[in-house]
Amino acid sequence: WAPFVLHILLMTFCPNNPYCACYMSLFQVNGMLIMCNAVIDPFIYALRSPEL
Repeated sequence: WAPFVLHILLMTFCPNNPYCACYMSLFQVNGMLIMCNAVIDPFIYALRSPEL
């Protein structure tokens, strides 16, 4: 979650700074990775569970 929080902070505190533009361009990619992780995690934990 740290990259997502960093993007939110950059969007809040320096929206027009050219140094932040590089990080801002990766915001959608980061969001997609977070969503994919949220979908895949339950399957990983279910398969690794010793109760199965």
